[in-house]
Amino acid sequence: AAAMIVLLLAFGSLVAMAVPLVTAVLALAVGVSIVGLLTNWISIGTSGPVVAAMIGLGVGIDYAIYLMNRIREEMANLGDLHRAVTRAMATTGFAVTFTAATLIAGVAMWVVLSDLRFQSDSALLLTVMLVLSAVAAMFLVPAWVVVFKPAFITRARLDEDGVVQVD
Repeated sequence: AAAMIVLLLAFGSLVAMAVPLVTAVLALAVGVSIVGLLTNWISIGTSGPVVAAMIGLGVGIDYAIYLMNRIREEMANLGDLHRAVTRAMATTGFAVTFTAATLIAGVAMWVVLSDLRFQSDSALLLTVMLVLSAVAAMFLVPAWVVVFKPAFITRARLDEDGVVQVD
């Protein structure tokens, strides 16, 4: 609920609020399903999957916000949605990919190097959630923006001071 309020206040649009939430929730749903399958091979307490899910949800929302904001800025600069999405993915998309890869690599090391079974298994679950969150944001956000053409992006413009505004 807190994420919904913050997103609504930040973007001023129900659609803008929904895009990152739906993206992250879809990644979470797939992740929880995979975690359910993984519990056939690893035994982990109830806190590991919950922590992995919450971190994955938060990271997925963050990645989606970064991408949406950059698409909106590029739309204000370029005035063409397809070019805006392409440029946003080439810049912020690369940054999100690099950040996700770095985070995933660090957490994945726990899987290999940890002597604690709980920590190793939790890291495996978290790695799955981080991968799914990044993939969902990188593919779903630009696709939804191009298909649905939300007004908070398509009506973005620069004011006289170069600040992005939405009419």
